[in-house]
Amino acid sequence: MDSANGSELQAIKAPPSADPKAPPRDVTLLAVVHGWQADAERWLLSVFTHCKADFEAVVVDNSQDPRIAGWLQNRAAERLRVITLDPPLGFGAAVNAGIEAASGQVVILFDPGVELNGDAIAPLLDALSDPTVAVAGPFTAWPTSNSASGCARAAVGPSPWPVCPSSSTSTGCGSRRSPVNASGSPNATCTASWIAGAIGKTSWSANRIRAVSDDYGRLVGELHTRRKKNLAMGGEEKVDKQHQRGKLTVRERLELLYDPGTFVELGLLASQQSLRGAEADPDGTPADGVVTGHGEIEGRQVWVIAYDFTVMAGSMGAVGEQFKAARVRELALRYRKPIVWLLDSAGARIQEAAGSTFAGTGWLFAEQVVMSGVIPQVAAMLGPCAAGTAYIPGLADFVPMVKDTSSMALGGARLVKAATGEDVTDHDMGGSQVHCYESGVGDNEVANDEECIATVRRFLSYLPSSNTEPAPFVETGDPAERLVEGLDKIVPVNPRAAYDVRKVVRAIFDHESWFEVKPTWAKNIVIGLARVGGHAVGVVANQPMQKGGALDSDAADKAARFIRMCDAFNVPLVYLMDVPGFMVGSQVEKEGIIRHGAKMLYATSEATVPKVTVIMRKAYGAGYYVMNGKGYQPDTIVAWPFAEISVMGPEGAVNIIFNKQVEASENPEATRAQLVETIRAQINPYLAAGWAMIDDVIDPAETRRVIIKGIEQARDKKIDRPWRKHGNIPGIRRVARSGGSKRLPRSSPRSVLART
Repeated sequence: MDSANGSELQAIKAPPSADPKAPPRDVTLLAVVHGWQADAERWLLSVFTHCKADFEAVVVDNSQDPRIAGWLQNRAAERLRVITLDPPLGFGAAVNAGIEAASGQVVILFDPGVELNGDAIAPLLDALSDPTVAVAGPFTAWPTSNSASGCARAAVGPSPWPVCPSSSTSTGCGSRRSPVNASGSPNATCTASWIAGAIGKTSWSANRIRAVSDDYGRLVGELHTRRKKNLAMGGEEKVDKQHQRGKLTVRERLELLYDPGTFVELGLLASQQSLRGAEADPDGTPADGVVTGHGEIEGRQVWVIAYDFTVMAGSMGAVGEQFKAARVRELALRYRKPIVWLLDSAGARIQEAAGSTFAGTGWLFAEQVVMSGVIPQVAAMLGPCAAGTAYIPGLADFVPMVKDTSSMALGGARLVKAATGEDVTDHDMGGSQVHCYESGVGDNEVANDEECIATVRRFLSYLPSSNTEPAPFVETGDPAERLVEGLDKIVPVNPRAAYDVRKVVRAIFDHESWFEVKPTWAKNIVIGLARVGGHAVGVVANQPMQKGGALDSDAADKAARFIRMCDAFNVPLVYLMDVPGFMVGSQVEKEGIIRHGAKMLYATSEATVPKVTVIMRKAYGAGYYVMNGKGYQPDTIVAWPFAEISVMGPEGAVNIIFNKQVEASENPEATRAQLVETIRAQINPYLAAGWAMIDDVIDPAETRRVIIKGIEQARDKKIDRPWRKHGNIPGIRRVARSGGSKRLPRSSPRSVLART
C-alpha cells in the first residue's frame, strides 16, 4: 500500500472493545527483513508510518544490508525497536528472535510480500479483543470443538480463519471467512465478538506463535555454502600457484570468454565419487576439476568444457568426463551450437582410469568425430594437455596455444622417462614452439591467456553456429565497390621476384578483417579468414616469400584441412594463385608428397561452397589444379594481365623441349633467352581468355569487386553429385623420414621447384 493511502488503514482499524472489563490491547507489529526488495521502503512506510501511533513496532534486521540499516536509523521512533542479527539467521530463527522481543504481547507478523489492505488487516484487528492472541502472517492457531489446546494451520497466501459455529458445533476449524460483510457492517452470524470469544477460550500457550522450523533456511544455507566452496576451485593456495605460473584460473578465463552475465554453469556441485571401493575426496575435488556450461559470444550460444588445474591438476575424472563433459557434448550437438575446450589438464586421472573398466571409455573422441563438420570445435591450449586430452586438439577445428605455458603430448614427461628413458620436459617435447612451428598440430601461438581467449572469440565470429547455417554476415563499413589501390607497389610483374602476399590480402579484403591461421607453419602457403563486403570467406594464397611459393607436403596438409573446414561450415573460398608448382626431388618423394598433394587436390575438388579464383601471376602445373583451376568448378576464375598459365614455367619448358636446339646453337644463352620469351608469349592470360577457359582478365584494382560479385552470384549454389557413403581421402599420416624418426642431415640436397 502506498504511504499516501493512510486513510484506508485508519478505516480498517479495529473498533473499541465492547467489554469494558477487557484489558487494554498491547499489540506489537513484527517485521523480519531479510534483504532490500524493490518495494521494501514502500512496505515499511505503510506499516510503521500509519500504525506506530497505535502499536509498538519491532523490526528484525536480518539482512546485513546498509540500505536497510540506514533507513531504519533515519526513521527510528519511540515506538519502533530494531533488532539487528549479526550474523544473519535462518528465517525461522529470525522470526523467533522477534517473537521473544515482544514477549507477553500480541504479535502480528507482516511479510513484505503481503499487501496491507482491508481484506488482510480487518479480521486481524477485529480479533484482538483478547490480549493473549498471537497472529503471525500465514501462521495461526485456533480451537477445535473438543480440545482446549486448539488446532494449528499453515496456509499458502492469506491466513485461514475460523468458520462460524453451526447448529451442532460451538467452535471449529475451517477456511477463512471474513467477519465483516460487503457493506462493512458486522456479519449477522460471524461477528468480531464471536471470533474474539472463540479464540479467547484457548490458552496463551496454545495461541502463542510456535517456533517456525529453520529447516528451510538451514538447507538453503547449506546449498549456498556448497556453491561457494566449489566456486573457490582448489583453494587460495592453489589459485595463487596458478597465477604464479602466469595463468588465469578457469573461472577468470570463462569471464573473458563469454559476454558479461551470460554464463550458465552445469554440474557445479559435482565431485569425485568412489570407484571400485577406493576412497573419494569430494571436498578436495570441487566440480570434479572441470567447469561445464554455456554462455553467449557476441550474442550467440557457445558451450564449454574448461579444465581446472587447481583441482587435481585438471585431470579427467569419471564424474567430470563421463557425466559433465559428456552432457555438454550431447547438448551442444543436439542444439547445433559450437563447443570450446579450455585445456589445462594433466590428462586422465590414473587412480580412476587404471583397471579394466578402462574398456568403457573413449566416447569423447568418437563424439568429436560425430561433431566434426557439424558444429565448430575449438581447443584452446592454456596449459599442459597430456595423453587422453591431447587428442582433443588433434580433432578440433582450431587450436591456439599459449607460449611457454601450454603443451600437448601423448605421454607426459614422467611417462616418457619411464617408458623410453628420454629425459625431456613437457615444454620441450610439446610446447607451442613444437606444435605451431614444426608439427602443425597447433594453429596460432599467442602470448598469454587473455590473447588466447580473444583469439577464440574472433575465430568463432567467422563461422556459423552449425553446418545448417550460412556464414555470418557483418557490416564492416568497407564499400563493396572500393578499388584496391597500391597493388602495383606490392606485386612485381617479374614472376621471379618475391613479395609478401599477406599485404595483398590486407589490401583486398575488408579493413582489419584478416585473421591468419597457422602463420608459423608451412609458411609457403597462407591461409586464414577474412571478410569481403561483409561476407566471411576463407582465403588460400601462395606465398612467394617462402620457397618461391612452391607447395610441399606440409603446405598441402595445411591448405587441405583448412579448405575442408570452410566447406563444412559454408564459408566461401577465395584462392589467390601465384604458384610455381609442387616441390620435386628424392627427399619430398620420401615424405609422400604425391599423397599429400592429392589431399589438397581432393579437398579443393570436394568443396561445394562458392569458390573464386584469382590468378595473380604464376599458375603452373599441378599447382594450378590444387589452387582451384578451371577443372575444379570455380564459380568465378579471373587473371591479372601479367599472369602466366602453363604446365610449367617458360624456363623449364625450354630446357626440356628445346634442349638440343639450344646446345647446337652458336650462342646458347641468347638462343635460350629468345625461346623463353617465345614460350612466355604463349602462356599469357589472353590466350586462355580467348578460349573462354577463364572468365576474364581484370585490372588488379578490380579484384575486390570481382570477388564480392563472384560470391554473391553463387549464394544459392547447388551441386548434385552421385550418392556415396563417403569418399576415400588420401592418407593423412606423414611417412617417417629415412632412418625411422631421425632427421636427415641439414646438408642433404634440397628439392628443386617443378617449374625449373
